[in-house]
Amino acid sequence: MNLSLSAAILVLLGAGTAPAQRTAELRGRVVDQLGAVVVGATVVVTGADGSTKKTTTNSEGKFSLSNLAPGRYAR
Repeated sequence: MNLSLSAAILVLLGAGTAPAQRTAELRGRVVDQLGAVVVGATVVVTGADGSTKKTTTNSEGKFSLSNLAPGRYAR
């Protein structure tokens, strides 16, 4: 089954006092080709440095990954 990430992905920068304390959050919703939410899908993001973080979608197909270093991530 092909899954797509909805367009509602937000990256929010936290308010840190020093540059080393800045973090980002990635939120979104996983849906199938018909637009139905996908419950229990594993979402993995990979940073430019090769680090990964993962989570699982909830009963509404939504996910959130917090405390990410700001930057580019692959999905």
